[in-house]
Parts: sequence; C-alpha cells; structure tokens
Amino acid sequence: VSILMVNLSIKQMFELEKVFHGGSVVAYIGFVMMTVVFILNLAAVVILIQQLFMTYRLLTAGPTGFEIAKSYYLNPNIVTMRHAAVKGFFFSLPLFVASTSCMVWD
Repeated sequence: VSILMVNLSIKQMFELEKVFHGGSVVAYIGFVMMTVVFILNLAAVVILIQQLFMTYRLLTAGPTGFEIAKSYYLNPNIVTMRHAAVKGFFFSLPLFVASTSCMVWD
C-alpha cells in the first residue's frame, strides 16, 4: 500500500506543481503536505523492504540462521525503525487526504 501511496503522491505533486504557478497559498500548502507524504511513504518502503530482506537473508544463513534472524528482528534499534516507519505511513494517510483536498480547493 505504501508503494501505491508513493506513486499517487508523486502524481499529485506534479499536478500541484502545475497549479502552483498561479501563486495560491492553498496550493502551496497542498504541495508541501504531498511532499511530506512522499517522504514518509518512501522511508517506510525502504525500511520495511530492507528489514524483510535482511531477515530472510539471515534466516537462510545456516543451521543457526533462525536464531540470528530472530535476534536481528527483535533488536531494539530495528524494532524502533520498523515502528517509526509504520507510524509514518499511518500518519501520511490523513495527510494525503488533506493534501488532495487542498488541490481540489483551487
């Protein structure tokens, strides 16, 4: 879902860029919010995909791969990054709606 949000936010940013040349404050606020949505979703995609890749890579590392992958997945730093990515994604959903409403406003 986050990849879909990244694609939608890029599309909307390009449309807002065309509208923004008129100098409307509402369009500028929508553009900034859409940029934040893009950054949050892109960070979520990168963090979650990287952690998924590393977990499967460690899981297939040999006889002790499961224990190594478990310790990596439950590492406090990794858990914090994963939770921050998911919180950023859920924060970006209403922000996306608000940004789209700014685009429709003009």
